[in-house]
Parts: sequence; structure tokens; C-alpha cells
Amino acid sequence: MAQMTARPLTKYDYSQLPEQGPQYQLIKLFSEARRRFLTEKGAEGAPDLVVEILSPKTAHLDLDQKRVVYARAGVDELWVVDPEGEEVRVYHLREDPDLPKVILRSGDVLKTWLLPGFEVSVKEIFQRF
Repeated sequence: MAQMTARPLTKYDYSQLPEQGPQYQLIKLFSEARRRFLTEKGAEGAPDLVVEILSPKTAHLDLDQKRVVYARAGVDELWVVDPEGEEVRVYHLREDPDLPKVILRSGDVLKTWLLPGFEVSVKEIFQRF
């Protein structure tokens, strides 16, 4: 199983985006191969996986501008978690940054090749909101 390291995004990570205030609804996962990108300054390279939790105020940034920035930076996979729509959009950014590979809803299971053996019920994700 690949080892991953989680770390919140820093101001450095958002230097390509418009001002939007603190970002508490974000998770980045770095594989052992990309761990060198984690420095004292923050993340200085693309993570393997980014998880964004949509909020009504920043949904347009999460779905459009950030997705483009992540794709250009070399992020492999993006999960956009929508608490209002109770769905998870999974983007394989290297294959197609514009369209989700899959949209998961209640009854579906979220898994990724980046975390072998990891799986979680989408229904379980939204029971926590």
C-alpha cells in the first residue's frame, strides 16, 4: 500500500488564485514519491490527490479556477465533495481536467488507485455533515 502524507494547503498553494480568505475545507495527499515537495515553506509541488469540500461562497472557485490550477500543477486526482448535492465528483486531471471521471452518490463507494485498499461509502461521508 502506498504511503501518503496529508497536509492542509498553504498561502503558497493559492498564489495563482484570487483572494478568498482561509481555506479549511481542503485536504492534500502526497505519496512517498512526492514527499520531497513538503518543505518548511509549505507544499512546493503538486500533491497526488486533492479533496475539496464545496461551500456556497467558493463553489465557483472550487469547480472552475482551482480545478484548472490543480491540473496545470500536475495533481493526479481531485475529489469535489458537495454536501448540498450529496455527491462526490472524481476528476482524473491528467486524463481530462474538464469532466469528472465519475460522479458518486448515496449507494456508491469512493475508492482510488492512489490509496490501494481504501474505500468509503458516499452515504457515510454525508452522514457526517
